[in-house]
Amino acid sequence: MSSKLEHSPVPDSLVLRAALLAVLLCLLPALSVGQEKSGGDGTLTKSMGFPPLWKPYGTVGAVWDREVKSDTQVGAEIGFGLYKDMGHPINGILGLALEGYGQGIAGGVDGGVRALVGSRSFLLHVGADYSFGKQKVSAVGTLTFPLWRGGFFGDGGDFRFAWVFGSDNSFSLGFNLPLWQPEMGRTRPQHDYVALPKSPELRQPDYEPSAELTETIADLREAGSWISRFTAPFLDQEIRSDEDNLEEINEGVAEFRAYLNSRNEDFPGGHTFEEVIAFYHNEIDKAFSMVLEGAKGGESEIGKRAAQVAREALLFHPF
Repeated sequence: MSSKLEHSPVPDSLVLRAALLAVLLCLLPALSVGQEKSGGDGTLTKSMGFPPLWKPYGTVGAVWDREVKSDTQVGAEIGFGLYKDMGHPINGILGLALEGYGQGIAGGVDGGVRALVGSRSFLLHVGADYSFGKQKVSAVGTLTFPLWRGGFFGDGGDFRFAWVFGSDNSFSLGFNLPLWQPEMGRTRPQHDYVALPKSPELRQPDYEPSAELTETIADLREAGSWISRFTAPFLDQEIRSDEDNLEEINEGVAEFRAYLNSRNEDFPGGHTFEEVIAFYHNEIDKAFSMVLEGAKGGESEIGKRAAQVAREALLFHPF
């Protein structure tokens, strides 16, 4: 004689008790919390403590269960979970998650547990889902991402999408929220940039330099160029001995010789290194004097002082 076993429907109250039991089992591990420690000056310093090995979190969202034989297939889901890094927690390459959840759809309740393995760095976890009401195991995948720095609500929470595979797929959309981890999402700025105020539009001053000042600045530029060449001539940068390179070197030497031997009213003894440097500083004093006092052809005391301040700023505070 043989008999056929039939599964009777699971009462909603039993499903609810099983879901609550799964939630309580998830919350049994001890949680690490920060403590206040006395400082040397008598003040209290809050300690962040060590992060828990099993990190608790809550889930909340909407669920669309296509296996429900009702006009209404959309409901709410709430759950609790524990996450443990299987490697170094900073990189978050691999981790294990255990979840218990409860659902309310079309006036009925269901619950279940999930075991997931995946990577927080790659935002993806896969695993198995066991439903108490349906009494079956299904594959499940979750995708979690924070949307922006610090988490969706500024407390390290993630946006969550879950997909339970089966003959009639079901989906849930909601949030992962860390529990009893007060420093989550708050240990670094939420923005990786600084918003600067718009600078006022700068108006160019209405100043037209005189012809003499323009000539003085041109003399300054030429003298500065020759001081640089005196200091580092760079006659043979490529260090070649072919005929073309030797010709270029000879041309550079001839240019130097012509400049050194050339004379005028500013350089009656020739353009020696010392004379060019002295001429350069005199022209700087002259330029500042022209701008500040309109002096022509000479230097004023206030112009010399201003030029000295400019030299010190350039030499000692170049940035």
